[in-house]
Amino acid sequence: MNIKTNSHVIYTVQPGDTLNSIAARFASDIQSIARANHLYPPVTDPYLIFPEQVLVVPIAGNGDSATFYIVSQNERLFDIAQRFSVPTESIAVMNQLKDPNLIYIGQSLRIPALIYDIEPTDTMNGIANRFQVSVEDILRANWQRPGFSASTIWPGYSIIIPQ
Repeated sequence: MNIKTNSHVIYTVQPGDTLNSIAARFASDIQSIARANHLYPPVTDPYLIFPEQVLVVPIAGNGDSATFYIVSQNERLFDIAQRFSVPTESIAVMNQLKDPNLIYIGQSLRIPALIYDIEPTDTMNGIANRFQVSVEDILRANWQRPGFSASTIWPGYSIIIPQ
């Protein structure tokens, strides 16, 4: 399977962000971000991003395979838990949050998800069956991602699989 073993950040593009600023913020590189999100034709113009898009950002790690989510404006822990189809308490415990009602913009939260690179023979139903999650859960986790749809999946695209 093509499960990514390095760490990733799931980041919502903010006004004024560029791929360069995102790469610098997370110690990543532009090409890795573009590849993970298929930021080139036929999905989009090369390296084009817009505010509110959700990107998978590969980050250099210490061999730890973890997925982090960066809290955006007006998000609650409940919203994040819904996106990844897990109880709010699961994320609170994973992050040792004393008060699950107190999270802040820009906070990095570890979430129960993995990143999988789509292979040429994959289908959405096949991916869901392989990881024992519903297609709806995958769709929800990847909502607002550039180039993502249930009907067209791109080989090499890094998809978020909720656990």
